[in-house]
Amino acid sequence: MKEIYTLPKAAPTFTNKVVDKKKLKQLMSWMFTTYKAGVTSHIVDKVKELGFQYATEAGISISIEDLKVPPKKQYIVKSATQQNSIIEKKYTRGETTIIERLQNTITSWGRASESIKNEVIKYFEVNEPLNPVYMMASSGARGNMSQVRQLVGMRGLMSDPHGQIIGLPIKSNFKEGLTATEYIISCYGARKGVVDTALKTANSGYLTRRLVDVVQDIVVREKNCNSTHGVLIRKKEYLHYDSLSLTLKMRGRCLFDTLCTPDQCKPIARQNECLNNLLTQNIISKGINSISIRSPLTCISSQFVCQLCYGWNLTTESLVDLGEAVGVLAAQSIGEPGTQLTMRTFHTGGVFTGEFAEQINAPFNGIIEIPNHAKTNPIKTRHGNDALLVEKNTHIRLWGFQNENTTLEIKPGSLLFLTNNEQFKKGQILAEQPLKTTSVTEKVTKELINETIGEVFLSNVSEEENEVYFEEFTNSKEIQNSLWILYGDVYSIPTHAKIIATEQSSVIKGDALAVYETKSEQSGIIKLEKDKSDKITLITASAYLENAIVTTETKEQDTNKRSFLKFENGKKFLLLYNNGERVQNLETIAILENDIYSTETGGLILYFNSAPTLEETKKPRSIYWIPEETHIINKPISLLIATNQSLVTKGQEIVKGIKSCHDGFLSITSSGDYLKEVSVKPGELYSSDKINPLFKPGLFFPGEEIVPGLIAKDTCYVEAVNIGTRKNLLLRTAIIYTVTDENTYLQQKLFENESTSIKLKITQKTTIKSTSKIKSIEPITLVSTYITVKIQSPNTRTFAELEFCQPGKNLGTIMKLCISEEMLIKWDTFAQSNQSFVKNKLHVHNGQRITPGITIAESKLLCEKDGIITNITALNQLENKLLVLTKKHNETISIGYNTPQTEPGRLVYKWQPLANGVFSPCNGYIMSIKNNLITIRHGTPYLTSCNSTIYVDHLGVVDKNNILAKFTLEQPKTGDIIQGLPRIEEILEARKPKEICQLARRNGRIKIETDEHECSTLKVIENKSEPIKYQIRSSQKMYVSNKQLVNVASKLTEGTPNLHEVLSIFFTYYTNELKQSSATRLALLKTRRYLVNEVQNVYQSQGVHISDKHIEIIAKRMTSKVQVNSSGDTTLLPNELIELEQFEEANGAILESKGKSATYSPVLLGITKTSLNTNSFLSAAGFQETTRVLSRAAIEGRKDSLTGLKENVSTGRLIPAGTGYNQTAALVPE
Repeated sequence: MKEIYTLPKAAPTFTNKVVDKKKLKQLMSWMFTTYKAGVTSHIVDKVKELGFQYATEAGISISIEDLKVPPKKQYIVKSATQQNSIIEKKYTRGETTIIERLQNTITSWGRASESIKNEVIKYFEVNEPLNPVYMMASSGARGNMSQVRQLVGMRGLMSDPHGQIIGLPIKSNFKEGLTATEYIISCYGARKGVVDTALKTANSGYLTRRLVDVVQDIVVREKNCNSTHGVLIRKKEYLHYDSLSLTLKMRGRCLFDTLCTPDQCKPIARQNECLNNLLTQNIISKGINSISIRSPLTCISSQFVCQLCYGWNLTTESLVDLGEAVGVLAAQSIGEPGTQLTMRTFHTGGVFTGEFAEQINAPFNGIIEIPNHAKTNPIKTRHGNDALLVEKNTHIRLWGFQNENTTLEIKPGSLLFLTNNEQFKKGQILAEQPLKTTSVTEKVTKELINETIGEVFLSNVSEEENEVYFEEFTNSKEIQNSLWILYGDVYSIPTHAKIIATEQSSVIKGDALAVYETKSEQSGIIKLEKDKSDKITLITASAYLENAIVTTETKEQDTNKRSFLKFENGKKFLLLYNNGERVQNLETIAILENDIYSTETGGLILYFNSAPTLEETKKPRSIYWIPEETHIINKPISLLIATNQSLVTKGQEIVKGIKSCHDGFLSITSSGDYLKEVSVKPGELYSSDKINPLFKPGLFFPGEEIVPGLIAKDTCYVEAVNIGTRKNLLLRTAIIYTVTDENTYLQQKLFENESTSIKLKITQKTTIKSTSKIKSIEPITLVSTYITVKIQSPNTRTFAELEFCQPGKNLGTIMKLCISEEMLIKWDTFAQSNQSFVKNKLHVHNGQRITPGITIAESKLLCEKDGIITNITALNQLENKLLVLTKKHNETISIGYNTPQTEPGRLVYKWQPLANGVFSPCNGYIMSIKNNLITIRHGTPYLTSCNSTIYVDHLGVVDKNNILAKFTLEQPKTGDIIQGLPRIEEILEARKPKEICQLARRNGRIKIETDEHECSTLKVIENKSEPIKYQIRSSQKMYVSNKQLVNVASKLTEGTPNLHEVLSIFFTYYTNELKQSSATRLALLKTRRYLVNEVQNVYQSQGVHISDKHIEIIAKRMTSKVQVNSSGDTTLLPNELIELEQFEEANGAILESKGKSATYSPVLLGITKTSLNTNSFLSAAGFQETTRVLSRAAIEGRKDSLTGLKENVSTGRLIPAGTGYNQTAALVPE
C-alpha cells in the first residue's frame, strides 16, 4: 500500500520584502508542500489577479523616459579605456603576449560591463524602485538584467559567428544608439541568435524524440523489487563535480537502509522511507555526509523499475503511482531544457556573458602579512601577471597605517597578487577567487600577425646555430621570450633572378640590386608585335611556295570571298584557312578545285587493284562507279505515280513533283503507308529461263559469260530483279575511273633550325569504302587531291601560322607557313609597389636572326633609397628576400657627456634609460655608440611563450601581414546551451569524442617521468602488480601530480572521456577481482553513474536542474545489453546483442546440462542504437529503417508483446499506463 506522509500545517511567517521571481518561486514551493495543489492553485490565482490589478491601475509600460543611464557609466568606461591603453603600451613594449593582451581586454571590458550592470541595479534600487523596466526585469515578468544592461548600460563584448569573442567592445547602449562600427559588430551575434533559434531548436526536439523512443515502454508496474543493492551518495562528490547539492540529491528518494544518527543510537528515517524536505534538513543538520538510497540503477524488477527504487513523483511530492509512464517523463525532463535554453542566444543578441572571477580589494592602505605555513605556488596568470596560487585554505592579515587591521580567508585555487610584507593601496586588487562554476572552455588558436616589414631577431638564440630554445615550466612560472622585428626596406627577389648586390655593401638610390635575363633556347628570327612589349615571337622554321600565287574569287549570290592557290600549270587549289590562322601537324590546308574524279549522281562504288582503305598514303588504282539515282521522299505512299519494279524514262514523273533524271529500273522503299525513298537504276533488262534462282550480283568484264547465252559486251554490273513472278537480269553500265599520281610540283623555299622543320606535300585520298552505296542525286567526289603540312618538332603542340605576303611590289601574293614560339618577357618579375624602380630593356630588334643563349631582354631591380644591405635570405624555393637599412630606420640620440648605460648589440625598449637622464625614444637595437651619439635601429618587440609555435627564423626577413607565431589559449565559450547540446548528444549517442583524455586503468599512485625529448611518461603504480605506463603528448595538459593517488577510470589528462573505454576499464578491472556476473553488474553500475555525472555536469554548467532519477533511467537502458563473444553450446549467435538477464538464463540452462557456456562482454549503446535494438520490433520500425526492421522480424518470426506505449498507439489499442494501466495490467506477460 502506498505510504502517506502528513505534514504539520505551518503558519506562514509575515514577510515585508519585495517579492521577486526567486522569492515568489520559494513561496509557491512552500505553499505546495504545506497545503498541496488545491489551496496553492487558488492562492496563485489570487496573486495573479492582484498583480494585474495594480499593474493596470499604475499603468505599467515602458517609455523612453524609463530608460535611465547610470551616472557612473562614463567613469567606468573611461577607467576601462585607460586600463586598455596601458595594456596596449605594454604590448608595444613587448611586455605582454598577444594572448595576454586579448585576455586583459576581455577581462577589463567584462568587468566594466558587469560594474555598469551593478550600477544600473543599484541606481534603480535606490532612486527608482518602481521603475517599470526594473520591476519587469527583477520580477521575472519580462526580460532579465542582461537585457536591461544592454538597454541602459553598455552592450559589451560580442561573439563572432564562430562563438569566439571580438576584442572590440560596444560601449554604447540601445538608448544612446550604436555607431556604424558598433552596429556591424553587433549584427554578428544578433543574426547568430536568430539562426540558432530555428536550427538548434530542431536539434533539441529531435534529441527529445530519440530519448522518448528509447524509454517509452518503461512504466512502474511493481511496488518493491526487494533489491539487495543501493547507491551511495556523498556530499564531497557533488561539491567536487560542481553538481547538485546533497539536499537536492536526497529529495524524493527512498532510503536503502535505516538511517541512524552518527552515534547509532536513534534512527532518523526508516528503510524504504521517502525523504521529504523536513527529513533532508534533519539529516544535513545531524552532520551526515553520505547516505545509501534506492535507485533505478540497481533496481532488479523484471519491469525495469519499481515504485520504491523510483521514489517520488516530483509533481505531487508523493510516491509514484503504479502505471506511471516514468520513461516518457525522464525523456522529456532531459530534452525539454535543451529546447528552452536554445533561446538564450536570441534573447541576449550574441553578447558574451562569461563569468568573471571575484576580486578582493584592499579596504585601506597598509601592509600584507602572509603566514609562513601558507602553501602557495608562484605562477603567471593568463593576463601575464605574476601571482601566487593558494593550494590550501589560508588566512592573511592586513595591517593599516591608521591602526586598522583585518583578516581575510583565501580559499584554495585563489590567486594572491602580493608577497609577504608588501605594501598596498586602498582599492588595490589583493586576490582573485576561483570561479564558482566550471565554465565551458575551448582551445583557440590565435595568430601573431606582423604589422611591419623587417628582419627577425630572437632574443635567446645560441651563437653556434640559429635555433630558438624555449624552456618548459620551472616552478610553474612560464619562461617568456622576445621576438623582435627590426625595421628595414624589404625587396622580394624570385630565385630565378640573379642578386647583384652583396651583404654589408652600401647602395645609393638607383643602384641595381638584382637582374633577371630572358635568354633564347633555340635559334630563329625575331618578330616584334606592335603595342605588345611583353610578347616576342621567335620564328624557328618557315616554308613558302614559289610557283603559286594566292587569288581571291567571289561566287555568284555569295558575298563570302574564297582564296585559291593558282599554280603555273593552271591548277587551282581551294585554301581552307585564312590569313593569320593556325595549322596543326598533318592538317590539310588546300584541296584541288578542278578535280576529274567526280560522278553525276550517287551509286555503287567498287575498287579494283587495291584493298578498301581510308588511309591517306594508299589509294585505289581503278574505281568503278555504277550509277544510281536515289530520291529521299519521306511522304505518304499515295503520292507515288509510277509503278514499283518497272522501267521509267527520263523526265517521267515518279512521285508527285519529282521526275526521273535517267532511263532505268524503278525501285521503291516504304514502311507501311509511308514512302521512304525512290531509286532509279539505269540499265537494260534481260529475260531468260536459264537464270539461276541463287544468282549473285557482281561486276562482269567484256567477253565474260553472265548466264548461258548472255555474254557481256562492256564492263557492267549485273543483278537479278523480279517483275511480277518472272526473274530478270538488270545489266547496269559500270564507268571506270583510273587514278593517276598528281603531277603538280610544289616548289618550296624552306627555313629551319636544328630541331624544327616544316614541309608541304600533295596527297590523294578517298573517303568512300569499296561496295559503298551513295544515296544521292548530286555529284560525288571519288578521289580528292590535298596539300598537307608536315611539321617536325620536339614539342608535340607546335603549330604553324598561315600568312599571305608580297615579297615585292610587282609580285603577286604568296602563301607562307611559319612555325613560331611566343617568348613571354617577364617585365613584372620584381613585384615592387613602386614600378619606377624596375628598369626593363630589350636587346633584340625585329627580323634579327639569333642563336641559342642570346640575351633577349633584361629586367633590373633598383634600390629606392640610399642605405646598407644587411640581410639576404633564401625564404623558400621560390623567393629570396633582401633587406636594405636606410636612414629613416635609424634614430640618433645625443647623450652629451654622460656615460652610456648600454652597449652595441643590445635591444632596448621605449623609455629605457640609455644614460643618466637620457631615455630611449623608441624600441630598437643599438647599432653603434660613437662620439656621445647612440644610433638605434627601430624595431617592434613581441612577447612569446613556451606554448607558442614560432613560424619565422632568427635573422630571417618578413613582410607585412606575415604570421610570426601561433598561440594556443583556453577561453570561455559564450553562455548559451548550444555549446552544451552537442556534448549532451555526444554522451547519449555514446560517440567517440574528438579530444580523448587518458584514463587510469586501475587504482594506484602516480609517478611522472620526463625524457630528454621533453615527452612525459606517466606511471600508475600499485603494490602487487607491474606499473602501467601512459605516454603523454607535450600538448596535453595533465590533471594529476606526482605521488598522487588515483582511482580506476580517473582522468589523467585534459580531454573528454570515451564512455566505451570507461566501461571496458571497469569491466577489465573488476573481472580480475570478482566473478564475471558480479564484475559485470558492478562495471555497469559504475559506468551508469559516470554517465549520469557527465550529463549533469553539462546541464549544471548552464544552471539547469534535472533530477538524477531521470538520467539514471536513460543510462540504465543504454547499458542493459551485452554482446555475445562466443556462443558455446547455447543457441545464441556471436556478436548478438541480448539482455544480461536473458543471457544468464540461457547460460544457466547449458551449465546445468554440463555443456560449454557462452561468453560475453558488456556494451554501451547510444540512444539511436538502443531504439533499434529494442525487444519490440513495432517500436523499432516506427523509429528508423522501417523496411529492414520489419523484414528481419518477419524472417526471424518474432512476436511483439505490445508492452510499450508506442506499440499500443500504433495498433490502436489502449496504452498500458495511467488510467489504462489497471485494464491492461492483466495482459502484461510475467
